[in-house]
Amino acid sequence: MTGYLRYHPVVGDVDHEVGSVRPHRMLVVGGSVPDSVAVSTEARRCDADGVLLPTGVYVFDDGAQVEVMFVAEGGAPAAPARTDWTAESHPLLSAYDWMGAWWDDAEDIAAPLFEVDSPAFTRGSGQEAFVRGRDYDRGQWWYRIRVDGRTVTVPERDLQPPVIDDDPHVWIARPPA
Repeated sequence: MTGYLRYHPVVGDVDHEVGSVRPHRMLVVGGSVPDSVAVSTEARRCDADGVLLPTGVYVFDDGAQVEVMFVAEGGAPAAPARTDWTAESHPLLSAYDWMGAWWDDAEDIAAPLFEVDSPAFTRGSGQEAFVRGRDYDRGQWWYRIRVDGRTVTVPERDLQPPVIDDDPHVWIARPPA
C-alpha cells in the first residue's frame, strides 16, 4: 500500500487541510461541522464522548483515495506527525482504526444544496435570496441568506434553487404569451 498518514494539530486549519486533499470520506468527531465537508464525497459526524485522540486533522491517503478525520473535541493537540502505511506501530495507525470504528455508527451529513455566494429562492413566498453563509447543526444545513435587505438564518428545507431559463430551444417550444 502506498500513500501516507498525516496529523495536523491546528483545528482552525481544517478547511485548508481538507480543501488541499479533497477526501472521499470525512468524519467529524465532536464540535461543529466545518464547511469543508462539502468537498468530500461522503461525510459523517459522531459525538466526542470520551474521545482521547488529540484534536486536529488526520489525513489517511492509501494511494487510491483519501479519508479525513477532523477531531474537533478530544485530547490536547500533539506535535504534527506523518508516517507511511508500512510502519509497524504508530499512533496514526491507531487513529485510522478509530475512524473505521466510529464511521459505521456516525450520522450521515447530507451534501449542502446551496453554495455560499449563490442565489436561492425562499419556499412559499418565492422571494429571491442570496446565500451569505452556511452551518450544519441539529442534523441539517442552515443558511444565512440576504432577503428583503436583511440577513436571516433558515433551514435548507425553506430554500429552493433558482430556475435557470436560458435555453432558447425551450423558449421557442413555449406557446406564445
